[in-house]
Amino acid sequence: KSFYGDKERLLFHADLGMAFLRSGDLKKADQELKLADEIIDEMYKKDLPGTVMAFTLSEGMTEFSGEAYEQVQVPVFRALINAELGNWENAAAFSRRANDRIKENIRVLSKAHGYQIDPADAKSKTEKSIAWHYVADAFAYYVASVAYHNQGDLENSLVAARNSVSA
Repeated sequence: KSFYGDKERLLFHADLGMAFLRSGDLKKADQELKLADEIIDEMYKKDLPGTVMAFTLSEGMTEFSGEAYEQVQVPVFRALINAELGNWENAAAFSRRANDRIKENIRVLSKAHGYQIDPADAKSKTEKSIAWHYVADAFAYYVASVAYHNQGDLENSLVAARNSVSA
């Protein structure tokens, strides 16, 4: 833990969670990823655009909040762990959390650039108007599709599968 320092709690718990996952200890992996997830939630409760600006001006002064894709992948891996344990309801819930984080990234991006980005059109709009940003995740949508399907929610499964293909 001392290797990571106080400002890298998110990275520490995410890395430890992935190490436990690779070793096959799903319960400990989920515990560590839960801590990482809570740190991300803590960051969202703060002023995220302000945090990004502070990070840009003085990188060493702020706590690492994770890249956008990392903020989405934590709940995706928690969904996979729950799927492996046969808990499809939790897998679907974590898939929804990943989707919510993608939407939050779009909201922050919209605010930062001064106009509304429609989540349905986010990928094409960002590619055309402001350099590429993380606004869709095919893997996250695919995991959601499988989780919804195994829960019997075929309508949401189909929507997530379509989102996966178009991401």
